[in-house]
Amino acid sequence: MVVWNFIKSLFIPKYMARHRFMPILVAIWLFVISTYLLLLPARYYYLHNTKKLVDNNNLYYLQAVRDIEKFAPSNDAIKDFENELIKKGIYTESGNVGATHLGLYEIEVDDNIIGYIEKKDTFYFNSLDTTVANSNEQQDYPTITSADGGFYINNVNDKKIVSELVSQGDNIDVIKVSIVPSNSHLEIDNTDTGINISSDKVKLEVIDNKLYANGIATTKEINNKVIIYFVSRTTTYYERDFSYVNDNGIKQNFKFVIDFTKEYVSKSPYTVDNFECDYLNQDYYFILVYKNAVFYQANLNGINDKNVIRDDKALQCLGYNISVSKLPFDLTNMVPTDFPLFLYDYVVDGYSSLAISNFSIISLIYLVGFTLVVSLLFSFLFRKTGRMKKFKEYYNIASIANIVPLVITFIVMWINPAWFGTVYLVVFAVYYLFVLYRINNSSEII
Repeated sequence: MVVWNFIKSLFIPKYMARHRFMPILVAIWLFVISTYLLLLPARYYYLHNTKKLVDNNNLYYLQAVRDIEKFAPSNDAIKDFENELIKKGIYTESGNVGATHLGLYEIEVDDNIIGYIEKKDTFYFNSLDTTVANSNEQQDYPTITSADGGFYINNVNDKKIVSELVSQGDNIDVIKVSIVPSNSHLEIDNTDTGINISSDKVKLEVIDNKLYANGIATTKEINNKVIIYFVSRTTTYYERDFSYVNDNGIKQNFKFVIDFTKEYVSKSPYTVDNFECDYLNQDYYFILVYKNAVFYQANLNGINDKNVIRDDKALQCLGYNISVSKLPFDLTNMVPTDFPLFLYDYVVDGYSSLAISNFSIISLIYLVGFTLVVSLLFSFLFRKTGRMKKFKEYYNIASIANIVPLVITFIVMWINPAWFGTVYLVVFAVYYLFVLYRINNSSEII
């Protein structure tokens, strides 16, 4: 009998009235527990249906990421990107992204260049004789003094570096070669050449008195004999573009960026003002890897105002951050051809995680905040005419009246969590008002 009476007090208004004097913390606890219960169908739905939403509704325009794998085998740009990216050795450690091969580590020179000197910390090492090192003094460029059959570094070493290309009195130019940390461009004599370095090695040649890097001519004129001063450097930035044309003839442009100078992006840096775009025939996607987050963006920020119609729908700029502490961005031991599928699964899982997180916040606002406001409103409306006089009584009854809307919403959410707001708000408001009416107008309060 006791159990049966308790069950009736959860569903029958006149029996619910006995709970109006319970501690209000119990009511709050019941609402919080309700949010965790609703997370169960929401979590299951997004973890098992996000890819269906991509296939059927092109969720967040993720079909373009999905199809990278489809077009990769016949697309040299994608294959080159896959191979290079895997070579960079991106890994995740302690919730941050790291990389071992983003910098410029090797150099090769042709026979028209005497040789090169590497800078490692404050020491210089010559490629022709690695036993010679200069003093510990910081120096932007080493001083080279020519001699018959060789040269001296900084003119302080007794040992001459042997080279048949050098004679006494020869003018020797020292050309500094490094990499720009912010964009992975080759830097010559502290000037950005705009030449992307797609590997950790650069080959330098002198052809017709001009310096070439990896087969690309620089603006550096060569008039004297040359020694390269090579500064091997780790960079914090990596950027590559690739594209493919989908089955509808729309060019899908991707920009992939690794930037360890930033924690995450809060506002998209890629806007319609920065690009000259053929919006009707080209799409743009951005994947930015930061220290503790990966950012995905479909379409340029500001395209909403351009009213670009595709398949009877206006294109929108959509994006979200994925925390690497929750979803590690780790390419360790990955085969290059596996990367497109990894990337697709990663952004899909990132969306699922975001959707679940957003739902937990929204459900907490609805179940705790909305019910609080409604209880406060009804306590003012019925204070003079109803049997209950205090806000605490109304809020406590709301926590019990919440059970029926919770059960109905819980069932509906297995079908589609998007119906949560409408179903819960309507059912709770109507049912709660019905319960208050019965209690406040009851001739007997149990």
